[in-house]
Amino acid sequence: MGMHFFTGWWNRFPWRKWRITDTGFNFIMPLMSVALMDQGGEVLGYTLAPWKNKKARQVGVSAFGSTLFGISEPALFGVNVKYKFPLVMGCIGGAAGAAYVYLTGIKALGFGATAVPGFAIVAAQGGGHVNYVMANVLHLL
Repeated sequence: MGMHFFTGWWNRFPWRKWRITDTGFNFIMPLMSVALMDQGGEVLGYTLAPWKNKKARQVGVSAFGSTLFGISEPALFGVNVKYKFPLVMGCIGGAAGAAYVYLTGIKALGFGATAVPGFAIVAAQGGGHVNYVMANVLHLL
């Protein structure tokens, strides 16, 4: 994963538009959503763990709240990268979430936010909304 992901430059690449033009669906957004929610789940787990680190708890609570609305940078840089273990576990969980999204065939109808706001653009075919909610809740916990 290059620096273009960390700096937001991934959003400038045209491959996202090519997929919707070719197939009518965006399969990347649900993948990004479960990866984001898994990073948020790792922040939540690290925050609720019985650590004595008050600073990590304070940062973790606000970072978790932002992940629910598709903003991963506070979780990523405030907790996960800093303490390393949550980042590794989040990557492993994100891979498992990507497998679930692939196996259930969750697709989005366009571009947009991930996590909770992403529910609005998920395709309803094949139980898409139910699978989207299940994927995000499972990887949040």
